[in-house]
Amino acid sequence: MGYAGYVPTKYAPKLSGVQLALKAVQDEAAYDLLGKLMKNLAVNPAEDKYRRLRLSNPRIEAALKAAPNALPALEALGWQSDPEDADFLVCPKSVKPSMAEVRLIEEAKADFKKDARSAKRSAAGKALATGVDQQRIAAQLAADRAERAAAGPVGRGSTAQALPNLGMKTASEAGIGSGGDC
Repeated sequence: MGYAGYVPTKYAPKLSGVQLALKAVQDEAAYDLLGKLMKNLAVNPAEDKYRRLRLSNPRIEAALKAAPNALPALEALGWQSDPEDADFLVCPKSVKPSMAEVRLIEEAKADFKKDARSAKRSAAGKALATGVDQQRIAAQLAADRAERAAAGPVGRGSTAQALPNLGMKTASEAGIGSGGDC
């Protein structure tokens, strides 16, 4: 490792097969469910109920089967088709998931959300900058410039002017506080 833990090259490290499979998932609900499945398995590796997944479950169908590349991501994490029943996926006992996989899923989810936000911002910028909008904005800017030019400079030269005497006196002239009455 380089200084302060930084990679000593300017190139990004190569992604593992699991990381590539997770990056291919394009649905936030799928990331949530993948994270929950792997966290349950990492926390409770001995419980068989967390090692079996029914694909016909409505929540699984909505989150994983409907999301592009979610099932291949599960397979990359070690899940396999059950040879006894095609409706199930199982995670064999030989696969020992840890919180490292959960962190990989969370990182992929964060990257997905970041990419979605930047794509949304980019689309909004492109929508704003259409030809008609640009012409309207340019015309408004030209009208504003002409209005400011016609009004003349913003600041005028200023000279000091005497303030009117309103009969104000200092405290001692008014006889306040000079008697030592405190």
